[in-house]
Amino acid sequence: MALSCLILAAVPVPVSAGAELEPAKENPIEMRGEASEDRLGFVTLPIIAYTPETTVMLGLNFMLVWNRPESERDAMPDLVNAFVVYSVLNQVICGLNTVNYISGLMMIKGGLFYQRFPSRFYGIGPATSRESREDYTPVDLKLRLSALLNPLHHLYMGPRYEFGIYEIRDMDLMGELNKRNIVGSGGAQVSGFGFEIVYDTKDNFFFPFRGTEIQLIVMGYHRYTGSGKVFYRVEFDLRRYFRIFGRHVVAFQYFMQLTGGDVPFQLMPAMGGQYSMRGYYQGRYRDRNYFTLQGEYRYPLFWRFSGVLFCGVGVVSPTIPRTNFHYLRIAWGGGLRLTLHRERMINLRFDFAVNDLHMREDDYGLYFSVMEAF
Repeated sequence: MALSCLILAAVPVPVSAGAELEPAKENPIEMRGEASEDRLGFVTLPIIAYTPETTVMLGLNFMLVWNRPESERDAMPDLVNAFVVYSVLNQVICGLNTVNYISGLMMIKGGLFYQRFPSRFYGIGPATSRESREDYTPVDLKLRLSALLNPLHHLYMGPRYEFGIYEIRDMDLMGELNKRNIVGSGGAQVSGFGFEIVYDTKDNFFFPFRGTEIQLIVMGYHRYTGSGKVFYRVEFDLRRYFRIFGRHVVAFQYFMQLTGGDVPFQLMPAMGGQYSMRGYYQGRYRDRNYFTLQGEYRYPLFWRFSGVLFCGVGVVSPTIPRTNFHYLRIAWGGGLRLTLHRERMINLRFDFAVNDLHMREDDYGLYFSVMEAF
């Protein structure tokens, strides 16, 4: 059973919600209005989490939101998000994310993450079996930095840097990882430069009703940049949101990740998790290339509750020409949403998903989290 439960069960407490964030009464999806002198908001969420691998986990999530003046181009909010989670088994996940807009002409993004979190390795390829499962504990430290110029409305582009240290502990003595034949099984340090392009017309950062988001990342890792492995990575993410009527929304996401060279298995595209192909354990299938498409229908119910129905398809492959759609995987499910913060439309998310392997071990999942999957 793939159980990924993340419960952040508290109503956000804003320090002061700017008037421009309140939805207009005649238009429930409009997120901008007249400028307010007080544009700072602060959200605190206690975290209670449980997974079979970690048992009980406790922590805190902090989010600072600074709403840009309407006079600035795009007028997107600055965000700083920090979280820390600790388990009774002495496991830690913590991170810091920030997105800052400079006079509407530049976007600075950064992230620093550390985790010590048990996981599973099923091998590499689109047809690995359940019997090939082996448990291990990755210890990762990752840094991401981007400085993106804004040459056109809603368009950002610029350089990107990534650094990571990946270690492995508590491997199965008889497993493939312990034989050190797989790239990255002895640990890895990577460092690379590339570029990033972002096009974003979403009307709401937390719960879009309409708009498009496109992100393209191209990265190269080389010894000249301080990387212990030489490889490349290309990532393309397309998201579209359509308001059907009222608060009914249809959302789609197409995601593609391509890698080549001496790729550590930790950085190979991995299928599954709480964001795409829900219903598959994250990393159930992994290979050098990954393609997935998912859709979601979001509809209101009553009070602060709403519902979703979703479905996704995905496949991994060693190369693009060798992509075999016989191994195309399918996952689907539904869920409930509880709106924690009406002005910013931040939701508590509960999803249940199954997949085409007919609900055998590792083939369905429960997910509790905050904000939408995409």
